[in-house]
Amino acid sequence: MAGGLGWGAPALSPEGEPMPTLNDPLPVRSVRLPNRIWFPPVARDLAAEDGAVTDANVEAYRKVAAGGVGTVVVEHCFVHPDGRFSEKQIGVDRDACVPGLARIAAAIRAGGAVPICQVSHAGARTIAGRRVGPSAVPLPGESDLPEALPAGEIRAVVAAFENAVRRVREAGFSGAEIHGAHGFLLSEFFSPLVNHRTDDYGGTPRARARLAVEVVSAARRWAREDFLIVFRLGADDGFPGGLTPEGAAQIACWLEEAGVDVLSISGALCGSRPPDKANVQGYFFPQAELIRKRVSIPVVGVGGVTDPAFAREAIERDRVELVAVGRALVADPEWARRALQSR
Repeated sequence: MAGGLGWGAPALSPEGEPMPTLNDPLPVRSVRLPNRIWFPPVARDLAAEDGAVTDANVEAYRKVAAGGVGTVVVEHCFVHPDGRFSEKQIGVDRDACVPGLARIAAAIRAGGAVPICQVSHAGARTIAGRRVGPSAVPLPGESDLPEALPAGEIRAVVAAFENAVRRVREAGFSGAEIHGAHGFLLSEFFSPLVNHRTDDYGGTPRARARLAVEVVSAARRWAREDFLIVFRLGADDGFPGGLTPEGAAQIACWLEEAGVDVLSISGALCGSRPPDKANVQGYFFPQAELIRKRVSIPVVGVGGVTDPAFAREAIERDRVELVAVGRALVADPEWARRALQSR
């Protein structure tokens, strides 16, 4: 029994109000998330070679959405060919992508979940086109040297993200998640380890966050009460001299000011699954809890959650508003339904 709570005796806050549970809906603007289980963007690499959505993509998301999860975030979709991360990654870089993405959004809605789509630029981690980053500095542990993104091309990057968000909205999703984690382009700009710029996009924490803030501000032109802007924030580089959770908490405040509706907290240059955290559930929850104290928007806790009791307790103890469950749901799409029905 998670946290010693029973069905007939809900936990109360210090103010005497019932504490939230995993089953509770969460309203964000006019979007109602049916429960607190959040399926994060898990890369499947099932798209066609040109990034077009396939039947396999649609079926994968249909299965997850039908299992009781409240929100489903579609895996990272590249906003520009130069920002592609893998050969069979879904694209959102052209208007021709919209009909295929609409099939995924419709399948998720049919399963009873809220559909959100992540948009990304892999930056120095791209496999195609130009390898760009904030500076000509390799990522930790890598030898490939990226090209420093010219200042004159930054507006094109912002426009690529904005157009991707527009396409996501046209495809019928309830929101777009902007990828600012895992050593992708926006995450690279946050990091003092690889951002050595001396222009308006480097040199201070605020300047290193400027590109992400501009992307969010541009994305908000397409936001409505029923279309959310989510940001996946890499909150810890995991390397000496890199972005720290406290530094990420300040970035989170700037992102909220720019118009982000929900923050999903993950790793930064260290990636989504640091090797030393392989057997730890909720390994990015400490960073999420720190950031949650600094913002007023919902925060998603991320990191290898597989135990329903852990997910329930995280919500009942008010650690985060939403719990991300990724690979456990891929392995067993009925995981969410059982978690919601059991104690």
